[in-house]
This record gives sequence, structure tokens and C-alpha cells, in this order.
Amino acid sequence: MLDLFVYWHAVAPRDTAWESVPLVLHDERLITVRVGWPPHEPEQPRDLVEDVTRILGHHLGSVSSFCLHSSLSPDVDTLGCWMDLLLDRRVDYLQLVPGRIDRAQLPLQRLKTDMLGTMVIGFFNILPLVLTDNNHWCDSIHNLGTLTLIGYKFSVDDLSVALRMLGCLWSLTLGSCNLLAGNEEATMLVESLSLRNLRFWSCIGKTLVIYYAPVLSFLEIGISSVVASAASVSVELRAAAALREIRRVMLPLHSIEIYGALGPAFMPKRRMSLHYVTKLDCWTPK
Repeated sequence: MLDLFVYWHAVAPRDTAWESVPLVLHDERLITVRVGWPPHEPEQPRDLVEDVTRILGHHLGSVSSFCLHSSLSPDVDTLGCWMDLLLDRRVDYLQLVPGRIDRAQLPLQRLKTDMLGTMVIGFFNILPLVLTDNNHWCDSIHNLGTLTLIGYKFSVDDLSVALRMLGCLWSLTLGSCNLLAGNEEATMLVESLSLRNLRFWSCIGKTLVIYYAPVLSFLEIGISSVVASAASVSVELRAAAALREIRRVMLPLHSIEIYGALGPAFMPKRRMSLHYVTKLDCWTPK
């Protein structure tokens, strides 16, 4: 790792091995080897953007893991450069959660890879789902299996469309997200043939509808209203027959409705029992 920090690539005799194996690049490891720096303090993120860019440029092989969570956030041009450098590099794990919130625009539509399995993105702005050139950012990562979004204000309509487009996605986590950005009446509609785990924590919202998720087995409902005096968050389970565990049901802050029909044939008066549910956590705030 010291080689990477000083020279941005491995030196002999380690260079052959470095170039022949997939790169695992985590910015926190660079911090631990910088000579003369005091111990890292989380509230004072380091600027390692240039170092990360140079290392990516020097390693011409595949990249198995790319993680940024201790450095300052790069600017838009650098983010675009990173997406281009990761293009066709067989990256499997991508984490971009900078140490300081700048909310730069993240050009995910430039990251085109069939290998990306896990993506964790925090405190960036993502372009609208439908772009002017009729491309979608999830077109380029359609084999994504696990997605975590942190600190976002986005259109839930865009996210609902993304869920339908990401046909291999089995786990979605939303943390500290505002689900009402631009529309205080917005409904988070979940329709996915592949989604098995759905987690919300510290999110703001009003209505969550599990419209059609036949293999969904785990649901965590960490969603609250904008203000404490507002109406309860509505959670509708319209088609989730495989559901086994529901967590963070907050009574009376959540209103849970369970229906039995599927899709367009939905009949509000029909109810269903969740035959596979083995655990339901409920708690009432003090």
C-alpha cells in the first residue's frame, strides 16, 4: 500500500503480482500509510482524490473493489473520469460515500459493466432516470444484485421505475432518504420480480405500497412522517405472499393494510394472511 501512495503503482519485485491480480482500492488504507499525517479523525476527511485517480490510471487490469468513504468528495469531472476508468474493468463492488457531503453530480450512466454486483452510494446527486439521450443509468448496471442509497432526495417514481428495470436486484436499502422530495404526496411503489430484502432506516415518507413482490421475504419499515404531528405513514402490502419477517413497525406511527389480490385485479375488500411470516416486530414510541 505504501508503494501505491508514493508511486501510485507497485514497484519491483511486487509490480508483477500487482498487475496480475484484480485491484482492491480503499481510500482508508491510503490514509493509514501516509507519512507525517496525524491519526485520522472522521470529522476531518483527507483529500485523496488525486491519489485514487492516479492509482486507477496506473493499474490497467481488472478492479474487484473500489471504495471511497474517508476522503473528500471529488468534483463532477473527476467522478466522470472514475466512471470511465472503471469501464470494462470488471468491478464487482463499488462504494462511494465521501467523508464530506458536497452532493456532486454522479454520472452513473457512464459506468457500463455487467459485473457490478454491489453498489453503495451516499450523498451524491444522481441524474434523473430518463436522460435527454434516452439512456438510463440502470441500463449500464442491469446485473446489479445489492443497492444501498444514503442521504438522497429523489423522485420515488424514478426509483420505482429503477426497481422494475434492475431485474437481478435482490436487496435494496435506503438510509436517511427523503421519499417526498418534490412531492409531499408521493407514494413509494415497489414492483419487482427479484427483490427479496427491502430496508428503510431513518427515511421520511408518507406512503409505501408493496404492489407486486412475489419473492420479498424481509421488510424493514424505518419510515416516519415529516413532522411528528402528521398523519401516520401508510404501508400497504398488496402482493407479498413470501414475506417472512417485518421489522420496525411503529404503532401508531404506521398504518398497515394487508390485501390479497394481485396487480390490476386488486380488490380493496379482500384480505390475505401472510402464511410464511414467522416474525413481526412492533413497537410504540414512548
